[in-house]
Amino acid sequence: MTRKLRTLILIAFAGLLMAGCQTAQEQATPTPIPTPIVAEQTLYTVQRGTVQKLLKFNARVSPIVEEELAFKAGGYVSKVHVERNQSVLAGDVIAELEMEGALNSEAQAQVALEKVQLSLEQAQQSLERQLTESKVNLEAKEIQLAKKKLQDPALDVQAAAHRVTLADAARGDAQAAYDRIAWQPGVEATRAARNLQDATINWQLAKIAYAKALEAKEAFDYDVQLLEKDLELAKLKHSYLEQGVDQNLVKAVEQAQLSLDRLQGQVAQNRILSPIDGIVTTLAVTEGRAVEAFKTVAIVADQTNLELAVQLSDAEMQNLEVEMPVTVTLATYAGRAFPAKIIEMPYPYGQGGSQSKLDKADQFTHLALNDTSIELRMGDVAACTVLLEEEKEALWLPPAAVRSFEGRNFVVVDQEGRQRRIDIKVGIVGEERIQILEGLEGGQSVIGQ
Repeated sequence: MTRKLRTLILIAFAGLLMAGCQTAQEQATPTPIPTPIVAEQTLYTVQRGTVQKLLKFNARVSPIVEEELAFKAGGYVSKVHVERNQSVLAGDVIAELEMEGALNSEAQAQVALEKVQLSLEQAQQSLERQLTESKVNLEAKEIQLAKKKLQDPALDVQAAAHRVTLADAARGDAQAAYDRIAWQPGVEATRAARNLQDATINWQLAKIAYAKALEAKEAFDYDVQLLEKDLELAKLKHSYLEQGVDQNLVKAVEQAQLSLDRLQGQVAQNRILSPIDGIVTTLAVTEGRAVEAFKTVAIVADQTNLELAVQLSDAEMQNLEVEMPVTVTLATYAGRAFPAKIIEMPYPYGQGGSQSKLDKADQFTHLALNDTSIELRMGDVAACTVLLEEEKEALWLPPAAVRSFEGRNFVVVDQEGRQRRIDIKVGIVGEERIQILEGLEGGQSVIGQ
């Protein structure tokens, strides 16, 4: 090995030794470890006071009477007669579909009805006039008959018969007087003969008068019968008139009315009318656009009668009942709180429906202010608070101090520098306070979560 090569090897070896010593010195220097920061624990003290369980929700001022409107038939909208927030009266047309043919048919049916109604009215007027005339004629016939009966010649017949009897008796007396002197010559010229002749003539005249009286009585009876027949005929005519006008006219009017009603029904299916006085709060219909049958396109609300309404969950309604007091805060009255109460709840929590009609039942809970003079404004939101439970002079902790695990409630306390769990029994659980029934005493400190 040459001297030069040995020199290079020694230099390389010396370099390795120096590098090893430098590494050993670097590893021997310790790295500083930071001191861990212990999180500050919040302590809560078991206190005594009032614990409340409150249910809070927002209710909206809504109309008590609100009608959803829809067409009964589908089609294209021809005319929209109102605008949103416009006042309407019951019977006002909100909108209508294209129905030119139906309107023409309705107009023709209206004219036809008016025509037959006019004929019926004229017939009724004529009937009233005929009834009046018939009544007068009937009364006249009754008077004529009564007057005729007063002219009964029955007494004349009796008188004539009596005169015949008297004349016959006088004739008999004259005959007897004549017979007593009949044997005397020239008896024909005697007074007795003349008396017999006169008595005989009077008797014959009496018989003629009696015969005429009988004829007059018979004629009277015929006249009475004729008047009675006339009266009977007048009664029949009056009775016929009392039956009323020709039923064919009545039926014609009824038929025309049915035809008009049918066409009006067709027109009504193509129109939306407001059933109440109120305000159009919703309007989802445009001229020229198609609409579906029975799909709500407008809502009319009666803004004169307002209430508070809210749709709550089943879990919330399980804690409520009708007549339960509520505190209502209205922003329109600068956040002033007013006493109120629940007046109606949905089925099965109240009387707002039935099991068989749940799809149509009212799903809202309704509230009313105790002071009915307070004016509400539709659409306003009211903050409502219901006191569900309350316990005064109760031990309590904030929710941050109470822990739960698998249905077990407990707290953590510091005992001589060590944390210890204590099982507790809770009562009312409020948003800010939880009632402690068992496990702790007033004044104890509890470590928060």
